[in-house]
Amino acid sequence: MTRQSRVRRRLNSGSALLILLLLGDLLFPNSTAAQNSYPSELVLTNASSVLSLTGEEAAQRIPIRVKGVVTAAEPTWRGKFFIQDDTAGVFVDYQTASNQPSPGDVLEVTGVSQPGAFAPIIAWPSFKKMGTAELPEARVVSIDQLMSGIEDGQRVEISGIVRAVGPMSRNIDMELASGGYRFHVFPKAPEGI
Repeated sequence: MTRQSRVRRRLNSGSALLILLLLGDLLFPNSTAAQNSYPSELVLTNASSVLSLTGEEAAQRIPIRVKGVVTAAEPTWRGKFFIQDDTAGVFVDYQTASNQPSPGDVLEVTGVSQPGAFAPIIAWPSFKKMGTAELPEARVVSIDQLMSGIEDGQRVEISGIVRAVGPMSRNIDMELASGGYRFHVFPKAPEGI
C-alpha cells in the first residue's frame, strides 16, 4: 500500500468518525451536555466551592448546602443576605421580606448555584436557623483589593478618612477616602442620634 493510499484511508476513517459523532449529537443531544455537567449527586457544602464555579457551571443550578453565619442582612434588601462559613462568604438571593435572618444567625442554607453580578450566588434557597454566633473576624484588606471586587461577599475591614456623613433611615451614609478612591459605607446608626 502506498503512503498516499494510507493517508486517504485515514482521512476516510476520520471523516466517518466525525460523521458518527455529529449524528450521535443529533440523535442523542443530551449525551454531550451530560458529560460536561456536574453529577446530579454532587452537593456543594462550603462557600468557597460556590465561589470557585465558573459562570457556565453556576448556571447549571448545582445543589448547595452551606452552614454559616449571616454577616449582612438589611430590611431594604427584601430578604437577601450574605452568609459566611470557615472558607468564604457568599450572597444568598432569598426573595421574600418575611422571615429575613439577622446578622449573627447561624443558618443551614440549601439552594442551587446561579451566576451573580460579581460572583456565583445561592439562588432559590431555603434555610433553617441553627442558633446564633459572633460574626467572623473581618480580614484587613487593601483598598485595591476592595475596589477590584474580589472581596465581594467577604467580611473585610478597610481604613479611610471620613469625608462626609449623611443620615439614612436605619444606617448612616459615610463617604470615606482611601488610596485615591472614595467609597460609601453604611454602618448602623448608634442609639440616640
